[in-house]
Amino acid sequence: TSISTDPSAIFWNPGGIGQAKQLSFLLAYDRVIEEVGISTCAVSLPLTANFGFAGAVSMMSLGSYDSYSDAAEPKGSKSASSLWALGGLSFANPGWLGSNGWTGIGTEFIKDIDESTLIAFSTGTLVHISSKWDMGVSLLHLGPEVDGFSLPSEARIGLNWSNPDRLMVAFDYSYGISSGFMSVGAGLEYLIVPLIALRGGYILPIQDSTSSSTSGIRGGVGFNFKSIKLDYAIQPDLGMAISHRISLILTI
Repeated sequence: TSISTDPSAIFWNPGGIGQAKQLSFLLAYDRVIEEVGISTCAVSLPLTANFGFAGAVSMMSLGSYDSYSDAAEPKGSKSASSLWALGGLSFANPGWLGSNGWTGIGTEFIKDIDESTLIAFSTGTLVHISSKWDMGVSLLHLGPEVDGFSLPSEARIGLNWSNPDRLMVAFDYSYGISSGFMSVGAGLEYLIVPLIALRGGYILPIQDSTSSSTSGIRGGVGFNFKSIKLDYAIQPDLGMAISHRISLILTI
């Protein structure tokens, strides 16, 4: 929440969009479980010294299913997927927020499997407390129900400390506005050498939850090659399978 500095900020804290000082592209793929994956393409760019923009498109593939006609005759298999489009703007914080940091707003449109369309909004701010401390606050996926279903709205607050030459430590608190689920998380990034970073973290539910995908240990490694960043992350226990994520960021 407090570290969003690349095109992925549109997903976690729209306020972080403004930290992009150059045109950046993100390509990512998440393998959640067998036959279920999420492909993402995102971009962020500064519009002026005080405004930034980010946009993203994600597609979740849910495998295939058998299709039948109204007469119950087989029509073959179809692929199941959901399409997610997002856009956001950020602006430099006003004086009453210390004029130090960014605030942003975002909107998202989701075309679900059953062809219904969901619309939601997000907002967030990121404040530079000092040269080593940052704080972020965001409200995500705020929108109306459609056919009895809505996105999982969420409130997040994060704090991070960094020594740019070696170490970054971050803390997050998350509250599910629609679900009531609460969790706390902590993570760190350690630069072995300027080109290689090791990452680890843990998310702990504050109360019992039937969703193990929101808790547990995480790990990853990142490689920095001037204008190119390659990242890999793994979540060992989802209660179903191991989740993998690989992403590539190109800055121009």
